[in-house]
Amino acid sequence: MQTIDYSAFISYSHAGDGRLAPALRHGLQAFAKPWHALRALRVFCDSASMRANAGLWTSLEAALASSAFFVLLASPDAAASRWVGREVEFWRANKRSENCLIVLTEGELQWDPVTGDFDWTRTTALPPQCKGMFGEEPLYVDLRWARTADDLSLRHPRFRSAVAEVAAALHGRPKDELIGEDVRLHRRARRLALTAVASLVALTLLSVGGAVVALDQRESARQQARVALSRQLAVQAAASATVNPRLSQLQSLAAWQSMHTVEARGQLLTAQRQNYDGTFVGHAGRVRTLDVSPDGRLLASGGDDSTVRLWDTASRTQVAKLEGHDSAVLAVAFSPDGSTLASGKLGRTGDEQTIKIWDVRTRTLRTGLSPGSVSTVAFSPDGLLAYALADKQVHLWDLQSGREVRRLAGHTGFISTIAFSPDGRRIATGSNTDGDNGVRLWDARSGRLLKAFSGHLAAVSDLAFSPDGALLASASRDASVRLWNVPALAFERQLLAGDDTLYTVAFSGNGKQVLAGGALEFVHVWDVDDGERNANHIGPTTGLWSVAVSRDGRSVYASDELGTITRWERGVSAFDAGARINGAAYSGDGSLLATASDDGTVRISDAGTLKPLHLLVHPRRAMASGVVFSPDGRRVASTWTDNTVRIWDARTGRALHSYEFGRCPLRATCQAQSLSFDSTGTRLLVTRGPLIDRNDLRSLSSEHDQVAVLDVEHGRWTVLWEPTDEAAGSGADTSAMLVVHSARGGAFAAGLSDGRVLLWDDESLEPLPGLPAPPGSGDELPTTGLAFSPDGRTLVAGHASGLVQWWDPASRTVEHRRQSGSSYPRGIHYSPDGRTIAIGGEDGLVRLWDADSRTVSATITAHGLMTNGLAISPDSRTLVTTSDDSTAHVYSLDARVAVERLCRSLRGPSLQQEWDALDAAVPEHPC
Repeated sequence: MQTIDYSAFISYSHAGDGRLAPALRHGLQAFAKPWHALRALRVFCDSASMRANAGLWTSLEAALASSAFFVLLASPDAAASRWVGREVEFWRANKRSENCLIVLTEGELQWDPVTGDFDWTRTTALPPQCKGMFGEEPLYVDLRWARTADDLSLRHPRFRSAVAEVAAALHGRPKDELIGEDVRLHRRARRLALTAVASLVALTLLSVGGAVVALDQRESARQQARVALSRQLAVQAAASATVNPRLSQLQSLAAWQSMHTVEARGQLLTAQRQNYDGTFVGHAGRVRTLDVSPDGRLLASGGDDSTVRLWDTASRTQVAKLEGHDSAVLAVAFSPDGSTLASGKLGRTGDEQTIKIWDVRTRTLRTGLSPGSVSTVAFSPDGLLAYALADKQVHLWDLQSGREVRRLAGHTGFISTIAFSPDGRRIATGSNTDGDNGVRLWDARSGRLLKAFSGHLAAVSDLAFSPDGALLASASRDASVRLWNVPALAFERQLLAGDDTLYTVAFSGNGKQVLAGGALEFVHVWDVDDGERNANHIGPTTGLWSVAVSRDGRSVYASDELGTITRWERGVSAFDAGARINGAAYSGDGSLLATASDDGTVRISDAGTLKPLHLLVHPRRAMASGVVFSPDGRRVASTWTDNTVRIWDARTGRALHSYEFGRCPLRATCQAQSLSFDSTGTRLLVTRGPLIDRNDLRSLSSEHDQVAVLDVEHGRWTVLWEPTDEAAGSGADTSAMLVVHSARGGAFAAGLSDGRVLLWDDESLEPLPGLPAPPGSGDELPTTGLAFSPDGRTLVAGHASGLVQWWDPASRTVEHRRQSGSSYPRGIHYSPDGRTIAIGGEDGLVRLWDADSRTVSATITAHGLMTNGLAISPDSRTLVTTSDDSTAHVYSLDARVAVERLCRSLRGPSLQQEWDALDAAVPEHPC
């Protein structure tokens, strides 16, 4: 006979009754419980009774078989649940149906006396397995009213009565008798408890006082120690970032694990944007060459240990060790389809194959060539293999026919590098031998020399074509990269790397940056258009030797002399607009993201997937200078350089209105600059300013500037400020810079080029006391960023001097802070939760300020060029930045996401050992 271990088995839907079922179990076990017993009844409820195990149904079946009663929590969710149906089916087959008790939590139960069963056309709360289960209409307990935590307490009279009704059936006693027993036992337990308490109070009072004080002091000391350790580790992490990024990430995690301080959170967010993304360890000695497969899933490496290794880029694990070379491997290259890998070595012994062709899928040797000492190999887009030999020539080999099809002769020195243009029509070659420091460009089909470029002062170490094939980059040991115009066969620009000796060069995926690595252990990054070396460099490593960039430009792999390959993850762009992006905005519900660009468009994208939904195009292709959503998210408004404000339907992309911002006598010099909706969405605060070079703050003056409010329904303008309204004799030459609205503070604000901030009541439009200009003069003054806190009590203003002001309009108090370096703020955005203030900079960095302490807690390397716009999502978890480099970048402000990101890059066999070496007081790592 089956042993009865449980008085009842509760069957329920987790989706519908995940809170009610445990509450009912607790009530049944506590109701009428003798004071000396652990529980009145033993009730099975899977959320509380089961341990983790592989056999879920086996455990449920055993519990069902050993239960006396079956309590079914009936609801539409339970009716649709596969598990509830299976439990009912088991009970019917193995137990008595009259021992099934129904508790209705949602839906309907309707009995049909004619059929002697439930009316299944109207009953919605029972699973189909209950059909014909009951011989007569069962009584059931109705708990559809119980919805809150207070409802599900035995202190609630209705819930207590419902529990008593179910408990009476389980105990086999009348309900009123059981309630009386519960009252009697409760009173007895209370008397015993009071007696015991009275006996212990005197002794307890003597000891508790001292113990509590001691415990409080000890806990306070522990908290202070953890806070101090957290802050210390955050400081150490910041110091390690430019020397040892892996250690910096470990210390950042440890700081957060020790205590969630402001400093730890800031360093955690900073560390997740460090480019470091883990290492690949396996080679013994220097890794000389790298290549990434076309799909980015595999990395090939060759080194001084005479091996070629294949790595899975997602897991950073070695998937193959290809052996056969007898000396250092100098070159590896994937075929265009990624199915074949070629490797080459320097030197030759007898008939040893200096070039080996590997099958990537099977990880086996397919064939080999024995041409002699090989310095470099490369595949053409149509699958030809090119290699350079000691004979100072490039050989083109058809692998299918097994014969040489062409030779390129003309270099007088050792050929160090070969590159094919993306269309396969051009071949570039470079020499690393003194006396032949040139780059040669060839016609791939005929082998004819098109141009011999000269200008490097030392050996050419690497070549790369831009994605469109229009530019050729050559890196040299003379610390320079030279860009060559391929169609014009002419020199374009020189990029300088200080005193570095450059070994490798590559283009980013969008072709807008050039990357080069060298002996100084950093990968330098330049902007192609202006040749500026930007702060978004990659590194450091130890003795950097080779660099490979994934085809999408997101991952950079750098090898070193110690046999380690480091991956650096470059900032991921939401999209590349192809032109400067001047601003970004989230819709109120966070579902849409809008950006405004110099190419005459406003883009509306899905904020989650970043998939473009609508492209709003100006009919005359004027530049879009600003963008904002209405509070309800149904409309998007934008300002344009033709002095207009345009409003669109955000969901359909349909143009709704176009309004000219007043009359401009010199219309070609006027533009609507910035704008903000009021809380009702019926009015827009807009500034008009001059068409200027946004990189030159000295050109800000214009006599036609205005700040005005636009009635968007009727197209009426109300001018709030213009230079002619200034006090007579001031002589001020002042421009309106930007505007912002505080929904809760009830004010409009506008920043001016002379450093002042003006305020107006957002209902009456009457002027309010404003913020005077900060200390300084001339170019230091212009207001370049403005934001209200979510509660409207604080206004943050940034100025061209790098000064940031915190202003309380109510008390008229001002607090000053200054951004580090010489960077002036380029946009300010308060997070909706009020914790963080994001301030962009002309240096391409975004600094995250802690709103309470008013200090910089994190610095994000956002763009290589100036940051123009910022937006923080309504849930305060995501930051979007836009820039002169035409890209929009997305960053997480969620500490949990940052922890996951760092864990992904740090995971490996050495993690625990590295973590243990940090500090004995650091808690266990979260990875």
